This record gives sequence, C-alpha cells and structure tokens, in this order.
Amino acid sequence: MPSAAKHQTDVPSAAKQQIPVIIVDCNRAPKPDAAVERVDLEAAVPMVGLPVKAVVTVLNASSVAQQRLVELTIDGVKQASSPQLNLPPGGRVRHGFTFSLQRAGLHRGQISLIGEDGSRYDDRRFFAIDLGRSIPVAVVEARRHEIPYLDEAYYLEQALALGPAGAGGFNVSTLLVGDLTGEPLEKYKVLYCVNLPALDAEAAERLDAYVAAGGNLVWICGDNVETEAYNRMNRLSGGRLLPAPLVDVRAIGRQEGRDSWHVGFLDEKHPALKNLLEPVSLYESILVYRHVRMAVEKGYARVLARLDDGEPLLVERSVGDGRTLMLGTGAVVSWSNLPLRPIFMPLVVRLTFHLSETDRVRTNLLAGQPLEYRLNVAQPPSAGAIGLEQQTQPGAAVLQYGELVPPDGETLRLKTSEEFRYANTYEIGIYVLRIPGAASPTQVVYSVNFDPAEAEPAKIERPKLEELLDGAPLIVADDPDDLSETFVLLREGKSLWTPFLLAVLIALVFETFLSNRFGSKT
Repeated sequence: MPSAAKHQTDVPSAAKQQIPVIIVDCNRAPKPDAAVERVDLEAAVPMVGLPVKAVVTVLNASSVAQQRLVELTIDGVKQASSPQLNLPPGGRVRHGFTFSLQRAGLHRGQISLIGEDGSRYDDRRFFAIDLGRSIPVAVVEARRHEIPYLDEAYYLEQALALGPAGAGGFNVSTLLVGDLTGEPLEKYKVLYCVNLPALDAEAAERLDAYVAAGGNLVWICGDNVETEAYNRMNRLSGGRLLPAPLVDVRAIGRQEGRDSWHVGFLDEKHPALKNLLEPVSLYESILVYRHVRMAVEKGYARVLARLDDGEPLLVERSVGDGRTLMLGTGAVVSWSNLPLRPIFMPLVVRLTFHLSETDRVRTNLLAGQPLEYRLNVAQPPSAGAIGLEQQTQPGAAVLQYGELVPPDGETLRLKTSEEFRYANTYEIGIYVLRIPGAASPTQVVYSVNFDPAEAEPAKIERPKLEELLDGAPLIVADDPDDLSETFVLLREGKSLWTPFLLAVLIALVFETFLSNRFGSKT
C-alpha cells in the first residue's frame, strides 16, 4: 500500500493534467462604481456629550464623473446626510460629519452611499465607539505628601480628574513605587511614573513586561531622577524602559542672558498634539527652568516637543506592542510653569486618550483577517470569577472563556489559555469580544470592513494570468453572449485544416513558378 507522501505526489496538478481555464468577461459595460474607502474619527476628547467628527473618503472607481450622497447612521438611527458630492473620474472626495453621543456604552456607526452602483459590497463602512467604561490610569509616586497641593503628582491628578466615572473619563489609581511588584499592571491602559528614583530589578522587569504586552509608560522627571542610575536601569532592561538614553540635568541658572527656556516646537502630525498648535502662544508660553536632556537618535524615537534651543522635551518610542514616553521636565512649578498653563490639562487628557487608543489599529480589521486578543496570564484569576476554570492538574494553565458576538448577533463561546483567535471574519460589521471572567472585565470591539484596494479597478493582462495559472491552458471567450465557439474549441481543439490548405496552396504556386521560370531557359 503506498505511503501518504507517495499518494500525494501521484495526484497531478491542474497544469500537469492540462485542465483548461475559461475566462468569460461578463462585465464589459459595468455601471459606474463608487466606494466608501475609509472613515477617520476625530475627537478632542471621546466623552459623552462632546463632539466627534467622522471624516469619510469616497472613491470614484470609474472613468466618468459622478454625483453621490453619503449618510451617517449611529445605532441604527440616521443622523445626517451629506450634500451632493462631485466625484471626478478616478478621484476622491472627503466629507466630515460632526455628531455627539448622549449616553455611555457601545455605539455602532455606519457611513453608507445612497443609491445603487456597480458594486454594493463597498458602499458602506463600519466603525465603533465604546464609551462604556472609564479608562483605567495609574499614577505612580515615590511618596505621598501630607499637603495635597504640594504632592509631586497633584497637578497631573487634577488634569486626569476629567468627567464622571462611566462617561468615558479616567479612573485614576494612585500607587507607590513599592506597589509595582505586586499590583496587576496589565489592567491599566497608561502608567504615569512621576519623579521616581531608579527602580530595582524586580520592578523594572514588571514594567518591561507591561510595555512589551501593550502597556503605555510615561515618565515625568524631577529631583529623584539621576541620569546614570536611570541609564543603568534601562540597560539592564534591554533598553526598553526609556524612550532614549539620558544625558544630564540642565538648570537655567547656568545659562547667561536668560531666566528660562520656552517650548518652541510641537509635533503637528501627532494625534494628541495637532489641535494644540494654535495660537502658538498656547505652547510658547510654557517656561522651563530645569530639565533632563535626552540623547535622541534619528529614527530611534519620536520627538513630540522641543525647547527653543532644539533640546528634546517630550519623547515617544514604540516598544513591542506598547509605548514609552518621557517628559524631560517636572510637573511642579520649581521645574516648569507647564502645570499652571492652559495647555496642561488638554495636553494630558489628549495624550492619555491617544495612548489608551493604541489598540484601535489592531481592532480595525479587513474582511478575512483573524480577530486576535492576547491575554495576560501572568496574574492569577480573581477568586470565584465567572468564566474561569482551573485545570485539576498542578501547574496547568488557566482556561479563559470569552463570548464573541459577530454582526449576525449570534453569541459564540471561545476558550483559550493565552490568546483568543477567530478567523471567520468574512462578514463585515461590528464584532464584540467579552471576557466576563477576568479580574477586570474586558470588552474589545472590532470593526471589520472590506479592503479598499478591491474597489480600485485593475486589468490583468493575459501573460500575467498565464503565469498565475502555472501553465494551465487559458481560453478567453471572445463573445460572452455566444459561447458555442468557445465550447467547440474546447472540445475539438484548434483546427489545423485551414492553415494546412493555405500552406499546400502556397507550395503549388511556388512550384509552378519555378517550373515555368527554369523550364523556359532549357
């Protein structure tokens, strides 16, 4: 009996069997097609009652000009329609809808083209906004001051105290540096480390794992930051804790002819900063008296703010699935007047919201891409948590159950010990993953849409098709309305009778010509 490998090699491919492939062009005169190519959400702060802007890009995928309308729907209720959009041939047009959400919770949005065209599959695009819970944020300090307004993190905590709990604001926890070794850090979206001394190996390892798993770590400088100790801590952690190596602490008292530096640059392309650029006095009025200098190499990290002499002040770097940032000055008035300036609260709020939304890229999927969510299994489950099941064998992994609700509304139960993965995402719409048994209940919302590249027309030439078919015979139907000739050709092959008769005729004429020419001479 042949082995499995031998059996597999005996199965001929389509090319070896010479199975023909027939292409029939049934769309020679297609209807003009337009597509909702993308939707970008813009919000100063994504909270209940505050405005949100949805900017839609509409593509004209045809060679003729079109006039189309798009409409916005939130939770199944029509919110607005666009004016008539004039689409040039092959061009794109953008239109913005402004709306606000009046309740907390998950909101399902959809932007659709009005009317029919060449393809209904690219006429809508889904998005989701989840204002169901406050964003968990932790502020880590070396110690708490007895007088609140003298505390190192006082101004930071005041800026984060935005909005009531459950309305999309922040749920702020205050930790001491000693808590880093025992606190489940994965439950926090953002960690602010305010004027901490260099961490011991265990705490640094915990922060390193937190960032690598998708956490966001923000360092704020102060008197406890010793550059050599911080660089040593960073090297022992593989260079992943700081966005850049530290150089030294610079104080304005050593400078002549000035009593401070001021901020001279903000990154206009950064999502958290782009709306804080006007008027320029908003950031140029920030005065800095002391700051920690950072050695930022080009391409290694991103400088979000600079002083007027070019020194980096706010630096961001992607590490693993997370990010680490450092503000080179302190959040106290002895280092800078930043905490007292009008820009401080919107800067902190927008930066925190931006960092907490880093999952959005991973939750905006194209149809067919797998839905994935990795669990942090380092922490034990809470006692009595629903949805968790401990295996009976000692040392066995904890089984985690989750519920996935696809667009059709059917609830699916998933089970894993490390990562949820669901590959059947071919239906576009909103997918909701709930993990009710975790110590901190989790809900992740995925927006699945068509690939916008599929809306752009493209022609594949015959040589490319033959290459893709790997040598299989290719037959292109000349007339899609009458395939009889194609089937005759397929059944009988290409006739050689006419070319043969033509060749015989040419040979006879040539022979007669030669006979007459040479025969007359003899």
